Amino acid sequence: MSRMKILLIILISILVLNVLDAIFTTYWVGVKNVEEANPLMQELVRYPIIFVTTKISLVSLCLYLLWLQSKKKFVVVMSGSILIFVVLIGVFCYHVWGFLNI
Repeated sequence: MSRMKILLIILISILVLNVLDAIFTTYWVGVKNVEEANPLMQELVRYPIIFVTTKISLVSLCLYLLWLQSKKKFVVVMSGSILIFVVLIGVFCYHVWGFLNI
């Protein structure tokens, strides 16, 4: 498998994890009255449709920009993408842990 295909898989995985995070965060804030950890998104989370749309749109735009830069700066883009992926896996595990401990 080529390195560009691997990067594409990582970027798509980041997008999927971001969508899951948006859904889980909306649930926790709406149902369990938990506070959003991201200070930039704290105000938007009170409006679930706007929150989810904004979160997915911004991350999608950033992933697209990373993809465009990957031909020029592959190592930087791949390294950053792996770091983001690992962080989002941690966030996902935190959400799952929360559900298992309800």
